Amino acid sequence: MKNPGQYDRFYRKGCDQKHEGKCIDVIYGVKNEKSEVQALRYKKDTWNEASARSHCKTRGGSFEPASSKDKANPAPMNFTHNSTVADGEPDWANVDKAALPRAAFADQGEEGKKSTWAYPHHWVKNGGNKDDNGVFTSGTMYLHKGGLNAAWSAAQGGRTGQEASQAVKDHLQTHRKALGMEDRASAPARGYSVKAQANEAEVWIYEEIGEGWFGGISANQFAKDIKALGDIKTIHLRLNSPGGNVFDGVAIYNILKQHKARVKVSIDGLAASIASVIAMAGDEVSMAANSMMMIHEAWTMAMGPAAELRAAADMIEKVNGTIISTYLTRATVGEEKISELMRNETWMTAEEAMGYGLADKLTEPVQAAAHFDLSKFKYKNVPKDKTAPGPLERPAASRQRLASMQIAAQKIRAAGTP
Repeated sequence: MKNPGQYDRFYRKGCDQKHEGKCIDVIYGVKNEKSEVQALRYKKDTWNEASARSHCKTRGGSFEPASSKDKANPAPMNFTHNSTVADGEPDWANVDKAALPRAAFADQGEEGKKSTWAYPHHWVKNGGNKDDNGVFTSGTMYLHKGGLNAAWSAAQGGRTGQEASQAVKDHLQTHRKALGMEDRASAPARGYSVKAQANEAEVWIYEEIGEGWFGGISANQFAKDIKALGDIKTIHLRLNSPGGNVFDGVAIYNILKQHKARVKVSIDGLAASIASVIAMAGDEVSMAANSMMMIHEAWTMAMGPAAELRAAADMIEKVNGTIISTYLTRATVGEEKISELMRNETWMTAEEAMGYGLADKLTEPVQAAAHFDLSKFKYKNVPKDKTAPGPLERPAASRQRLASMQIAAQKIRAAGTP
């Protein structure tokens, strides 16, 4: 490096230049917020010493081995695109996406032009210096599971209604398959989308509720998407969700409940936890014969002195009260029974949910679209044989089963208990 003492700081941009298809890393020196080329780095895996010396000479430089004290690269940089995950993965909401390198994005757009990079799904561990564009120049890149979920949902049109290119979908699906997250071939893609046609809109929430740790759909995004629909008469919500953030879910419920359109809710697979509360926003709630609903008491994580723990407990009790009130807007049983069902974390079949008044009708079985890893939710009573809808039945058998289920639901409703 030439005259390193003249500069305030240094940064490196990987493959910032190319010669005959071979990458050259460029080290810049910054003084008074102005950058100047300080040195070129020729990687041994693509350059031999003779060709590197020759190229360096054409640039008017002197060739020498890189110094171990090179201030431009204080930590090893590994931004190879991979499907490797690492311990200590931060919440996706806390990942500095503006600092992610180009390789962290499924749609990498134009090199050096950050505005064209889209669908981030990686994070950088031990990220060090940043270049003039605010992008990490050191650290190790890993796949982020929450970010992958968010990118996949967005690629299906879940953020803007515009689906990504097939190349982007294939790229993300490769990661999903590496983590065992791919959907069944016969199932629609997991994710979230809002699509309008004429005076009706179809909203799919085949996703977790809330961003961050849950990696799903936020109330903020949902509100923007519903507002963008304009003047519509019917909203058909297709629901298959393991739950998520209670406050995002309550907000989504209120957005639907306060909308002037008629809301029809179809539970296609699972409406668990706060997703079951969202379902209560429907003017009409139907459940596929092989779907399930789960209700339970809210829970949180808290730490600190006794006063803060008591405050957290008080908050949870208030949240439980709000959720109970929401169920009671539809339920045919009283507050005591709903409280009991929540306290016991009750997983209900479609006919049981209908019997309690939480659903209005049963529909034909659905081949479920998305399967979820319920382990991170710490649910305690997940039925091992009922975590996902089963295979489709023949029409005659399906109709016969629906009729018997309708009768069972009527008996539950009449008795007030299963």
